[in-house]
Amino acid sequence: MRHLFIVAAALTAASLHACSACSGPSYGWSAQGAAPPPPASSAPPAPPPPEPVSVKNAQIEGTRVHIPHELDFAVDKATFDDQKAVNKEILSTLLEFMQKNTHVTKLRIEGHTDNSGKAAHNKELSQARADAVAKWLTDHGVEASRITTIGFGDTKPEVPNDSVAHKQQNRRTEFHVEEMDGKPHVPRHHGGDTGAAPSASAAGSAAPH
Repeated sequence: MRHLFIVAAALTAASLHACSACSGPSYGWSAQGAAPPPPASSAPPAPPPPEPVSVKNAQIEGTRVHIPHELDFAVDKATFDDQKAVNKEILSTLLEFMQKNTHVTKLRIEGHTDNSGKAAHNKELSQARADAVAKWLTDHGVEASRITTIGFGDTKPEVPNDSVAHKQQNRRTEFHVEEMDGKPHVPRHHGGDTGAAPSASAAGSAAPH
């Protein structure tokens, strides 16, 4: 009887030793059916980019900064009197917009003409007028790197060039917010022009081109 008891005890000890050897290391969870701990929660989404803020009587329409009235350029030239009431109001509003909207890292200034005269001359004149507005801004403290210009000549009329009034409407200089914080500006709330040129108008010429 004592002999049988010793054999049974030895078998039990051997069985326990074998189970212990095959159990493997513990990693903090049960190997039978229990799922590993969930991954750490992902970072919150980045905040949306800022939107430009209107100043004075300017209106934001998509990418456009629309300032009432038109810049009055000299006839068939790229010069203007910045002390003339209408010009002074438009330019000072545009300057304030750039000063207050520091997130605007690129403003596009576009020149447009009617279809009077030759197309090549109209394109050259529209570029020169856009450049003249850009120079006025840089002369008043706006960094040149925040401004880009393009002249479209008569290729992008707002209305048909079929009357004196319509031709005057097509002679204009427009302003776009092209970049915010160095990235292309895509307005969250489209209020008109969405960035395809032409856009943000605040100016235009009463001259024949």
